[in-house]
Amino acid sequence: MEEKQEINNTIELTKEFLDAMGASYENIEARDEDGRMIVAVYTEKDSKILIGRFGVNLISLTRVLNIIVKRKFGKDAQVFIDINDYYKENLDNIKKKALMIAERVKSFQVDMELEPMNPLERRFVHSLFGNSSGITTRSKGVGNERRVVVSLRKEDKEEGGVDF
Repeated sequence: MEEKQEINNTIELTKEFLDAMGASYENIEARDEDGRMIVAVYTEKDSKILIGRFGVNLISLTRVLNIIVKRKFGKDAQVFIDINDYYKENLDNIKKKALMIAERVKSFQVDMELEPMNPLERRFVHSLFGNSSGITTRSKGVGNERRVVVSLRKEDKEEGGVDF
């Protein structure tokens, strides 16, 4: 019951937040995914402005909503705003690329880099391989050029690779 109330409270806060911005929306839904609250906002009119170029406005909205949730409920939350499934589709594409790069790393036994990503995307890639035997990740670079490097785990390199 508490989870359902938390979802409803987050939806209401999101509505208040978007109303205060003057943004229009047709529907707002929320769901829990692996300890993260995903707030899906569906809008026809304001999607471009809410998402921004390469999702920068979406990242900012997510940060602000997390601050609001923390102040209102007094606890840290991992709340992510998703406008018209942009976040979901973006993470699906990143997952496909990361898994493809991981397969190449295993085959060629060389480190490979993904394209520059924002902090949320990098964290997502690191979590993909967090429990994976054989693959490790690290971030490299500064600012907008920060990216994820995918490598074989040290012990697997020494043994001549991994079998997957």
